[in-house]
Amino acid sequence: MAMTRRWLRPLALLGLAGALLGACSRAQVDVRSGAGEFGGTPRRAGFDTVLVFLPNTPRVRPVWTSLTDELSEEFDVEAVEIAPSSRPDVVAAAIARHSPRCVVLLDNTTTALYARYQASAGPGGYPPAVILLTSFVDLYSEVEDAVGIAYEVPLVTSASNLRTFISRPIERVGVVHRSAFAGHVKHQAALARVEKLELVATAVPDDATPRELAAALSSLLGSNVDALWVLNDNALLTPEHIRLGWLPLLAKDAVPTIVGIPSLVTRDVAFGTFAVVPDLSALGVQAANVIYDLKDNDFVLEAGRIDQPLSVETVIDVERARVDFGFKEEMREEAGAVSR
Repeated sequence: MAMTRRWLRPLALLGLAGALLGACSRAQVDVRSGAGEFGGTPRRAGFDTVLVFLPNTPRVRPVWTSLTDELSEEFDVEAVEIAPSSRPDVVAAAIARHSPRCVVLLDNTTTALYARYQASAGPGGYPPAVILLTSFVDLYSEVEDAVGIAYEVPLVTSASNLRTFISRPIERVGVVHRSAFAGHVKHQAALARVEKLELVATAVPDDATPRELAAALSSLLGSNVDALWVLNDNALLTPEHIRLGWLPLLAKDAVPTIVGIPSLVTRDVAFGTFAVVPDLSALGVQAANVIYDLKDNDFVLEAGRIDQPLSVETVIDVERARVDFGFKEEMREEAGAVSR
């Protein structure tokens, strides 16, 4: 049943835990429209079209389901699956075919592809875009005529939530980041200071090897940080970086690790301790409400607007937190949990 427009009901926690290293890979899919599980809604005369560009990955499916449920009464919804190898002409052909009043872009790869399409097509004349599941807000600004809903939950939110689950004091949070993310880290540090959190940052080269990551992490852990924050940066989350850079150091030092992907909090490997992410089904509802607002405003948008997710979910490794960090037992029912 579709949720009522412009009203967000509480949603059950989604089961997103998966294989640790599998979370760092991207699915390779064929580019097609209106096919497979992303079949869209039937075309109807007199209905505006919303065109959704999306990869065929597990985290997209609950967003797609709730988005189409919410939009189907007033819009035709079409899907175009995108692979990492897709070219801008795929986007151009889909827009020419469907003439959408609005497009939705799901994930970093799709958003970057759409920005390349706009760069090749020249300025002006694009339907408004709604961007979801894109990790860093800097990427949103590369798309003309776009609004978005943030996926990367601010560190201050994650660390403040972690404080409610464990008794270990959290005052200094360490992060290892590539040079390309220096601006993002600086912004997060300013937000964290509001909650009396100090962000201790260590930079590595943009092409950092697992050995360089391990050296930076060792230095950071030696500076008496109370927790680690792991960015959603695929370059530092390759299987080799995890196996040779992160895990040996985390095995030596018991420190709570805040991650941005629930599947990195896994019973198989002691990597992530705690994750706070947008509720994916709720994110689809929220995006649908943005599109209804656009329709009410004749599809003229407030460019550059980035909303925060209205509903988040938390996942914690309860057993590790109980042994190492003073888990607060009264909070046991407040989060999704994994156990070894």
